[in-house]
Amino acid sequence: MKHIELTEHRNELIKLIKNLHNDDIVWILHVINKDRIMFNEYLNRLSDYDYELIKINIDKLNSSKSLNELKNELITEISEVSEKCAIELINMIKKYKDSLIIRGRDFNQYKSDKRFLIFTLDSIKTCEIKTHRLIKSITNPYFQFLYSIYLFEEYYRDNDELDCIEKDYAKLVTEKPTHFKNYNDVEFYKWAKKYMDEDKRNFREYNKSSIIICEDSDYSIVVNSAFDKMYCGNELAYTALKDKLSNAWYQKKYRAKNKGKTHHYYLTDKTLDCLNVLCQKYNKSEDKMIEHLINKCFADECTDHHGEAIY
Repeated sequence: MKHIELTEHRNELIKLIKNLHNDDIVWILHVINKDRIMFNEYLNRLSDYDYELIKINIDKLNSSKSLNELKNELITEISEVSEKCAIELINMIKKYKDSLIIRGRDFNQYKSDKRFLIFTLDSIKTCEIKTHRLIKSITNPYFQFLYSIYLFEEYYRDNDELDCIEKDYAKLVTEKPTHFKNYNDVEFYKWAKKYMDEDKRNFREYNKSSIIICEDSDYSIVVNSAFDKMYCGNELAYTALKDKLSNAWYQKKYRAKNKGKTHHYYLTDKTLDCLNVLCQKYNKSEDKMIEHLINKCFADECTDHHGEAIY
């Protein structure tokens, strides 16, 4: 390995980056790539929201396993820059750093609570659809969070936006610690995720998690996050799709429990006549018609306006 003679300003630049927190490396990458593009294309100015700049940043983020790995790669890279370039980068980094009011904010909850992280990513709004979609292509959700808040001024110049998101999330989990308290187990959530994947017509808009499922507990996070989005954005969809999913799960468990059993219903002649009329009208068997009536009666009389059982 050849020896690289470091100048005074390159030493200062390397020390500056080494002393920064790993979370800072996301915006450091942005500054370095911006400087490189400006130099290569002889530009005096370049927007932080330039599409090609963002794309280059994201390609690098998606190829990095960790922020520490990325940090070491950037340090190696800047070890070869010219003295003039080192001076320019030091000035750009210090200037960008000074603009980041949110630096020093505690992001531990975003790292440890995946449901909160998904909620935040769904809440962050960017300047245009094309840019928004590009940022959504960042595969690591925490990298995506850092890149968003360190790129867009409305998030990094004050704490108001993140304060608002944190307040909204606290309210949400107080009201809905889980959206399916009666079925809160791994078996249900695995089935629910599969059901949502297959029912694209109804769930396509909400079944878009940034989290890649790696372990059983992730199924609960992904499903509850989809219903977080409905609960906060479309109450009618929330109630309808929650009922649809709950009823489908109930029917699945009911059929499994009663497979091979014969059911006997003792009805008066008048009630049986009424049942036959209903079966003809809805084109259902007696069992299916009784099941439909019970579910409808339960939904109408035994649940609140959010679809939660009140008894």
